[in-house]
Parts: sequence; structure tokens; C-alpha cells
Amino acid sequence: MRKLLLSACLFLAIGFHVSAQKISKKPLDHTVFDRWQSITGQRISNDGKWIGYIIKPQQGDAELIIKDSKNTSSIKIPRADTVKITGDSKFAICLIRPFYKDTRQAKIKKKKQADFPKDTLGIIALGSSSVKKVPAIRSFKIAEDAAVIAYLATADTLKKPASGDTTKKAVAAAVAPPTHEGADLTIKKLKTAAERSFKYVTEYQVSKNGKWIAFAVTAPIKQKETVSGLYLFNLEKNAVKRLSTGRGNYRNISIDDAGRQIAFTAEKNPEKALVKPFKLYYYNTAKDSAEVIAAAGTAGISNNWAVSGDGKVSFSKSGNNLYFGTAPIPKPADTTLVDFEVAKLDIWNYKDDYLQPQQLKNLQTELKRSYLAVIKPEETNAKTVQLGSKAIPEILTAENKDARYVLGLTDTGARVSAQWEGSTRQQAILIDTRSGNHRFINASLGRYYISPQGNYVLWFDLKDQAWYCYTIATGQKINLSKATGTKMGDELNDVPGYASAYGMAGWLAGDKAVFIYDRYDIWRFDPATGDAFNFTKGIGRKNKLIMRYDQTDPEQKFIPLKEPMWLLTQNEETRQWGYFRKFPETNNLPEKAVMASMSYDNLLKAKNAEAYIYTKASYKQSPDLYFSSDLKKEIKLSSINLQQNDYNWGTAELVRWTTPKGYQSQGILYKPEDFDPAKKYPMIVYFYERLSDGLYNYIAPAPTPSRLPISFFVSNGYLVFAPDIRYQTGHPGASAGVD
Repeated sequence: MRKLLLSACLFLAIGFHVSAQKISKKPLDHTVFDRWQSITGQRISNDGKWIGYIIKPQQGDAELIIKDSKNTSSIKIPRADTVKITGDSKFAICLIRPFYKDTRQAKIKKKKQADFPKDTLGIIALGSSSVKKVPAIRSFKIAEDAAVIAYLATADTLKKPASGDTTKKAVAAAVAPPTHEGADLTIKKLKTAAERSFKYVTEYQVSKNGKWIAFAVTAPIKQKETVSGLYLFNLEKNAVKRLSTGRGNYRNISIDDAGRQIAFTAEKNPEKALVKPFKLYYYNTAKDSAEVIAAAGTAGISNNWAVSGDGKVSFSKSGNNLYFGTAPIPKPADTTLVDFEVAKLDIWNYKDDYLQPQQLKNLQTELKRSYLAVIKPEETNAKTVQLGSKAIPEILTAENKDARYVLGLTDTGARVSAQWEGSTRQQAILIDTRSGNHRFINASLGRYYISPQGNYVLWFDLKDQAWYCYTIATGQKINLSKATGTKMGDELNDVPGYASAYGMAGWLAGDKAVFIYDRYDIWRFDPATGDAFNFTKGIGRKNKLIMRYDQTDPEQKFIPLKEPMWLLTQNEETRQWGYFRKFPETNNLPEKAVMASMSYDNLLKAKNAEAYIYTKASYKQSPDLYFSSDLKKEIKLSSINLQQNDYNWGTAELVRWTTPKGYQSQGILYKPEDFDPAKKYPMIVYFYERLSDGLYNYIAPAPTPSRLPISFFVSNGYLVFAPDIRYQTGHPGASAGVD
């Protein structure tokens, strides 16, 4: 009897304790916001065996975690918030930031940038627990296809031990005030640890294969040992070659994919010169040094124009075409006048393309604007062809930069109407990269695209609500939407303007096909004939599944034929998320991999393995990182925001109702975790367009500039209701009140 009594008492005690725990869970307050974490910067190695990710608080010091894909080993690097993994999957490179509190104090004390605490470079051999550190780093770059790293460090850093860190002592010893002459460049083979260093480097670039490193040197005037100029370091031969000599401003170093050509912009004008136009320099392995191939006065460059130091320089994949920017040469400032004698006056007119505040906001961008030009550097007597101009400022190049044509876009003369129409009527113009000749294609309200191989121009006409395709070789224009019999513009559009397109998934290699969305499904089109078929076999519309292609490689330029297309899918009725998959060349139904009461994001695939990482979350579950080979069986890699268990959180549920006007509508009702249906609660109604698709979104407690901090109010005993709103033209407020 005594044992039974003790058992009963223990049961009551446990029950009371659990109940007390539920009741005593704390409400969120503003002091806890900074602790809340997120996963950022995730990477997976090319072989799929290693994962790196950053755990970042809203305010404070981040932490880098590197794990193997089986989640059996890990290494943590405090304060690291940037990570890259080398192409051979052997090393991870990170930037370790100074303590947040030290940087904050430097800002409070308004220190010069030179006196701020510096970053530290971290080099990790994957599979080991050691981190080699180099303090006072300015920047680093790694070769895409080789285990080679180049990094700039503040002067005198190279004399310090490689294991140093940006602690207060290390910074005090290693950081000399940086000068405009540059810093120390170190080039290192990660596998052998062999390295070479150069002083006074201002700019540098690493070739894709890691064999070449081009760098600019600007030595102090009184220093005689080092000559200013542009240098090339051959890593295989451990040899340095000077490509260009002279003090100056070297920018935009570019190396072609094959690692045999280099181009850059530079100006070597006298320091006191009022105008300092740039020139385009070019070098290949058949030359002794770099030579100027474009400058002010060069054939093809307009009068009073020159090469722009702000324009990007890039080679086509074959190296045959070299793209660069040009711009008008600015007028020299009048040095006979002092500032206080110069009147400052802004003149505007109601016919201006842009409103005056927008003109002022865009001023610095416009001053640095450059216009695209191209040259074939290996041709004898190569001629510059100007592609962009003030009349045609925007140029779209195909992914294949060897394509014969680029696409010029202009809304010049039609911008004023955008103030009340919301968009402008653009003209699309083909520009021949060989001759510079123009060919007008179309003018419409819509967004234009050029296909990856440069064979087609695609656009959605907002007025016609149709996708069109223009074949560059024949000049034929086809209405692609006509073959579908389906509306391709937003079916739920409720604003006083044209419905926008649902978008485009991408192209197959060789421009063989293009994939375009309707409300639910994905359509595949032959751009040459306009033939179309429903790639997702209509299961989207039939089952109210919104299916969208999720690109698993951020650098992917077209949809690969031999890999599955992962389709991020949301059930419009339940708001559940998941993934289907289908190969682009098959005719079968999409295969469901997963569908759950969760949200999915940031799906990344290893380059050389069937290995994936992604985040998964719900309103109750913080977004954590997962690893999987098929998205069915998964390994959880992270567990952030465990402190959430200490607070009264909440739940989110979908609510449906019929509006007074007869519409079927829905919304999200958020309730506190300790909700008691027998009690009355204050309720906040938060509405803005349609929010119900965010049913499974995690809402971290955070300060918000314009949105309601839902989780904060729910934790503090409020119900929050977020209804979907169907607007009526001219009556947005009334629509929100009666829908």
C-alpha cells in the first residue's frame, strides 16, 4: 500500500512539474532577438563528402561548422562567416572575422578603416581538425579547378607565424596601416604548401586552372627594388614575367578559361592630370609583353570616348571575343575656381525620364556607367565594335559569348509613362558583334531574354499575355503560348495593371528547348517550331500542385540533359511543400520524392555525386540543414535555436471561409503554444495581399521595418490572423475589409 501511495505521489509530482513547465515558459522579449540564429553560406564539396555551413546570430559572432556527410565528425571555427571548398574536395577556406564587440567599438570610436581589426584567413585540410591561420587578410581567391589559393594580407603579415589569429595582440603586432601602394600577395599550393610572395600588390586574378596568377604592383615612389606594373606568375615553372611597366591604376584583370590570354584596363597618366582615361591591354603566350589594343582614338571607339575603368573585362569561352566597357571622357574640372565660389544648382523638367529624387539617387551609378564593346584580340588589325550606347544602354549577351549577336534593350523616350503605368515599353534590337549593325526585333511591355547559345530571343508580352520567340537566323516570330491553350499570365492578378508571367525555368543545352511556367505546370517548347507539350503532364493543375524547377547548381547556365530536374512543389490546398523529379528528355510522369508539412529551401547538389543539402523548416521548427542522396532518407546536420524550447512559441493553422462576396478564401491563424480554447485572447489581424502560402514558414523573432513580428506577439499571448486579400481595382482598403 505504501508503494502504491508513493507511486501515486510521484505521478502527481511529475504531472505537476510538467504542467508547471508549460505554464512557466517565458514569453519572448526584445532582449533575446540577438541570440536567434540562421543557417547561411552552406557549401557541399564536389565529391559530396563534406559540408560547410555558417551559424549566424542576428547580432554577434558567427561560427563555421564543417562536417562529413555522415555527420560522424565535425570541426567548428569561431567567428568564420565565409567558406569555400576547393575543386578537389580536399580543403576548405574561410574568413575569420574579428570579435563583433571589437568591430563595434571601432565604429563607435569612429576609427579610420586602417585601424579597424582585420580578418584572418583560415585553411582547413578536410578530415583534419587543425586550422592554419594567416592574420590581417584583405581578400582571397581560389582556382576553380585546382587546389591553389592567392590572398592579399596587410604589409608585414608574412613575417608572422602562419598559426596567428586576429586577436588583439596579433593585430597590434601584424597590422601596419595599409597604403595605396597595396599589400602582400601570397600564392600557395595547398597540397604541397609551396608558396611565393610579392609586395605592393593592388589587384590580382587567378586562372581557372590555377596555373597563372596575374597581379598589379604599385610600389612606393622612393622604393627602387620593386618596379610598378602588371606581372604574370607561372605557378608550374615558379617564374614571374612583367607584362606592363609603370605606376598607374590597373583594374579588371581577366584570364581566359584556357589560361593562355590576359586582358586588363590601366591608366598611367601623370598623377596631377585632370583627366585620366583608361586603355585596354592584351597579352597572350606568343607575346613578350602586353600591348594596348583599345584606347581613346582607336577605330571603333566614338570621339571623346575611351575605355572605362569601371566596365567589366571578360573573354568568351573560346577566347575569341573580348568584352569590355567604354564611356565618354569626362570634362576636366576647372581648377581656377574654389568650391565656395561654385554655385550648386539642380535643374529638372517635368519631361525628364526620371523624377528628380531618382536622378539624384542614381547619380553615382550613372557617373560610373560604361557601355559594352567587343574586340577579337587575336585577329590581325583587330577592330573594336561598339555594342552599347547612350541610346541603347542595356546589352544582354548570350551565355555563349562567341554568338554572332547580342541583344540591346532601350526604353529611351518612353520612361515617363512608367510613373503611372508601372513599366515601360522596351525596344529589342539585335546588334552584330562583327559589324555593329542593328536589327530591330520588337517593342512591347515585357521582359526580354536571349537564349544561352544566342539563337533565339524570348519575351512575354504583357499586353497580349503571351510568350513569343524570335529566331535570329530566320527572323521568324512565333507565339508560343498559343499552342498551350492555357493562360500564361498571373491568373490571380488583382492589381490595376497587366498580369505578369509566371516565369521561365530555363533552356536545354544547345537551345534545344525552353521550359516555361503556367500557374501550376511546366511547359516544354521547341523554340524553332513553337511545338509545345506539358512537361509535367498536367498533374500540377489536376492536383493543384504549383511546380517550379529548383536549380541545384547556382552557376548552372542551362538545364543538363543527363541529370534530373528537381521540381520544388507546393500543394495549393494544404500549403505543404515537397519535391518531384523528372529527367528533361523523358515522357513519364514526375516522380514524387517528398511532400510534407514543412518548407524546403536552398537545395544544392554536389558536382560529382548524387548528394544534396537543403534546409527544412516549419513555423514550429527552425530551419536546419539536412543531407540526403535522394531527398527521401535524410541526415540532420544542424540543430540551431534550441533556446526556443524555453519560450512560449506557437502554432500555425490554415483557416478557410466564404467571404461576403462569395469568394472561397483562406488565411493563417497563429496561436500561442499554451493556447486554451476556453479562454478569450486579444487578436491582431495582419493583412497584405496573399500570405497563406507561408503557412510553413519559420518566423524568427526579430525587429522588422514594416512587417508585424508575428512570433513575438503570439508568444506574448496574442492570436494573429493573416487572411489572404483579394483586391478590387480602386478599392484596396475596402477589399481588405470585406473579402
